[in-house]
Amino acid sequence: MLLEPNSTGPYILLGKVLLKQQDPVSAAMYLERAEGMDPANYMTHSLLGQAYRALGRAEDANRETQTAQKLQAESQPKLETLH
Repeated sequence: MLLEPNSTGPYILLGKVLLKQQDPVSAAMYLERAEGMDPANYMTHSLLGQAYRALGRAEDANRETQTAQKLQAESQPKLETLH
């Protein structure tokens, strides 16, 4: 993070590692920071959903998971039908 404090990548990676280390409180803190910097990143919302679920925040977890799914669907290439 010291090398690139304005990039979301390090915050997302830290959040992911902290989730694996069973530290959802710290993970949520870093992921919330990344979400504030880039609210359109579906990975951030997906990981935030996992962190909130681990914290027992089911409503927040569901909202973040739905946001992640919506953003990911929007980023998928669309096949257009020719008429």
